[in-house]
Amino acid sequence: MSESTADYYTFPYKIQKVCVIGADVADLVIAKVLMYIGLNVTVYERGSCNRVYSEDTGPVPLFPSTDPILLRRYQTPNHLVLPTFPNIRNVSPIYVSLHTNIPTPIMTYFNTPYPPNTPLFPNRKSYYCT
Repeated sequence: MSESTADYYTFPYKIQKVCVIGADVADLVIAKVLMYIGLNVTVYERGSCNRVYSEDTGPVPLFPSTDPILLRRYQTPNHLVLPTFPNIRNVSPIYVSLHTNIPTPIMTYFNTPYPPNTPLFPNRKSYYCT
């Protein structure tokens, strides 16, 4: 590490508390590593559980939209009528026939093994949260 890079990571105070926004797979890995090194970690997730493991599809976006993550229907000028597509629904990552394509030993967080009878390639019921 060059000296200029080392200075970049030097802080005038000791970091003790960290906030992780989101609880997807990568966020949980980061939170676990930060706790492992002794930091006080708080994780915030806006849903009841991680979207990757939920059948919640979220709101149907307004189409067409210039905002790819439009969450609310904003009022449009009276002269502009935007079409909607009520039959289109967002797709959940947890679909009925889901089975993982990566064996559990590879997906395991360090120090947190899967339960002993977990299949090598679990189905959706192993990951589904409500």
